[in-house]
Amino acid sequence: MKHVSFCILAAYILLHSSFAHAQKNGKEPGMYWGINVEMYFGNRHDAFYYNGDNSRPVSLEDVVFQQQTHYDIMEYLDDGFTIQQIPYRFIYNPGVGVGLNLQYYTSPKLSFYSNINILLLESYGVFVLELDSPTTNPDSYSNTEQGTITASEKRLNINGGAHILIPIDKSYIPYLELGFTASILQTDSHMMQIGPISRNMYFSSINYVNEGAIYSAFGYGPQIGAGAQFPLGDYYVFAGGKIDFLKFNLIETGFNANYSIIARIMF
Repeated sequence: MKHVSFCILAAYILLHSSFAHAQKNGKEPGMYWGINVEMYFGNRHDAFYYNGDNSRPVSLEDVVFQQQTHYDIMEYLDDGFTIQQIPYRFIYNPGVGVGLNLQYYTSPKLSFYSNINILLLESYGVFVLELDSPTTNPDSYSNTEQGTITASEKRLNINGGAHILIPIDKSYIPYLELGFTASILQTDSHMMQIGPISRNMYFSSINYVNEGAIYSAFGYGPQIGAGAQFPLGDYYVFAGGKIDFLKFNLIETGFNANYSIIARIMF
């Protein structure tokens, strides 16, 4: 919710500032720079990389059955346990991104853009442990305890393409963007928690695995966007959305759609 509020506030400030300085319409051909603010919705298929499945470089089983962690969890539960279910639903929370944009106008109907943005994303899923002792709840067939797996990451997205304007007799100008995106993903944290017990997910039953190798990834793919451009004096303000079809080398899921709501101001 903090990320969403920040994105809305930043977009409002940009729009308010632009209207306050509006003097004349239009942009001459040439290069302009600007600031992007976006609300980003990561694809759940990419988030599944963090769900602790045994096919991943780090698994929930390795973590909870590491000797000390296993003992700590049994002490907390006052019981033995097995893993009943790893997270079957692992999703990203809406994230926030900021960045810089360069845009070269060749005519009133066409420009070319290039921008770089830093995104902060968090994801989570719920797993279930089944306790050895029978349940005392008559409405339940098993005695279970839930835990969570969380992950946070940074993405550096580099985008470029064509910005096509559709002139109409209105105070705004619709646009369509067609381009390409490349993304560098770096995981900041990947944690398991049950009750007061938390562990880094890169802790295996034998030793610590190479974090850098398993938590860095490169993605690429096409990009499409649409919205409205407002010529306001010395500035242009953009409001719209885009879809990045990204393919990361984390897991084989193909090109996955990542959605953004964008506010941009060009100086």
